[in-house]
Amino acid sequence: MKIFKIAFLIIFIFKMSTTKKESYDFGTRYTDLSCSADNVTVVLRYCYLKAYTRRLVTANIGASLPSPLTKPIFIQIIYSYRYGNVYREAMKSPKVDWCDFMDGASKNVFMTSLFNELKNSVGDFFHKCPYSGIVDIKNISSEHEKAAGILWEGQYRIELIVFNRKDGEAFRMKLGFQIKSDLKGSFG
Repeated sequence: MKIFKIAFLIIFIFKMSTTKKESYDFGTRYTDLSCSADNVTVVLRYCYLKAYTRRLVTANIGASLPSPLTKPIFIQIIYSYRYGNVYREAMKSPKVDWCDFMDGASKNVFMTSLFNELKNSVGDFFHKCPYSGIVDIKNISSEHEKAAGILWEGQYRIELIVFNRKDGEAFRMKLGFQIKSDLKGSFG
């Protein structure tokens, strides 16, 4: 009976260590972040990634707005997949008026799904126009299980572009991330 208990304990420990390893290997991890601003509409204060553990990396962006942002401010999101050495565009949202989007007048499914995920991390950023003063977006982390369950394994990048009234680029953020998943495929 004692040998059976020891064998069962060894099998249980082996199974649990295998399960932990498999779940550790799957998920989403931020790899790089770059930001640029025009220093007229938006003045960039900081833009960096901070690693807490091997798995948890957060994005931090800080900017100041010298004058209040009012209508029209347009925002566009480009979603790219890395194929070889280049990023290929997989999805691109149309330019959406940010103030209309925050007021609920504009319904863009792609932007709504992305910003619903961000609301958990940055609750006070999402308010109606006008925006002014200092804008801090801190400790944005990814949902590990959600992205790894629906996307193929690989490297991705999300570009967020903010346009001012003159259709000039006021702010651009590029966030790269890697997904480890059991879905082995590609967009190419």
